[in-house]
Amino acid sequence: DIQVYRNDLVLSTMGRGFWIMDNVTSLHQIDDRGSNVAYLFKPKNTIRFRYKFVTEDGTARPEYPKPGILIDYYLDNEISSEIKLEILGANNQVISVFNSKKESEAKEDSDMSTGFTSQSGRPGLTKDKGSNRFRWDMRHTGAWSSDAKRAFNNGPMVSPGVYTARLTVDGKQFDQSFELLIDPNLKMAGVTPDQIKEQEVLAVKVNTLLDQARRLEADAKKREKELKGKKLQTLKEVKSQLSTADGIYMTPMLVDQTRYLLNMLNQADQKPGKDAFIRYDELKTQFSVLEKKYAAVK
Repeated sequence: DIQVYRNDLVLSTMGRGFWIMDNVTSLHQIDDRGSNVAYLFKPKNTIRFRYKFVTEDGTARPEYPKPGILIDYYLDNEISSEIKLEILGANNQVISVFNSKKESEAKEDSDMSTGFTSQSGRPGLTKDKGSNRFRWDMRHTGAWSSDAKRAFNNGPMVSPGVYTARLTVDGKQFDQSFELLIDPNLKMAGVTPDQIKEQEVLAVKVNTLLDQARRLEADAKKREKELKGKKLQTLKEVKSQLSTADGIYMTPMLVDQTRYLLNMLNQADQKPGKDAFIRYDELKTQFSVLEKKYAAVK
């Protein structure tokens, strides 16, 4: 049997199983494309949710789609120039940017000491003639990292609301809006959109601090060989408070402490506790002191 349900194509066999071809909304909009060289289909309004399926016993599990917004676009011909996709929030604020310069496989890694998972590899846009699809993970651009595979990944999740996808092809822009809907399970648990927004705002601040701390750490490591005397000693003091020393069970320093706070905020949707705000202020103050010390020897 074949049936379209909530704009998804459902196919079943004679008692042996069924499949769901997720999100065929572009087929419903195919007549809107016209004769344009490129076209951005209107993304389907999607529930904003997060989950993680872990299979440890080897038992087969359904292949569920990853959380995210599916963005479909059509290219009438092969495009030689680079194309770009921007995700915009309120007041046209750019939340994240993707391009076709490089496509790397996204992988999940697990931190044995904390149990937190993180993503490496940043997906790029395809430029195939005909239909193309991109999945936005509903996150802000993450903090910079000296490891190119980890740079700009694992940013804070955005809150429910209306967003805009902007595709740029050969200098022409195509905009389509869509809505991220709050997870019904959160509403049942009493979590409000305002609380999720408050969490997002704090997480973005922590993400910015992590970005700044990592850049300062990398610059300090680079300049360590250039300095001597008191300036070198001051730089080493700054670096020792930014970077966790090598070894087993070493005390985490500012960069890792900030990363830990960000991971804590990204674990679940809820109103941030007072201690999270206090901890951010402490880390921000510590960073400001180190930044001033480093500026004196730069």
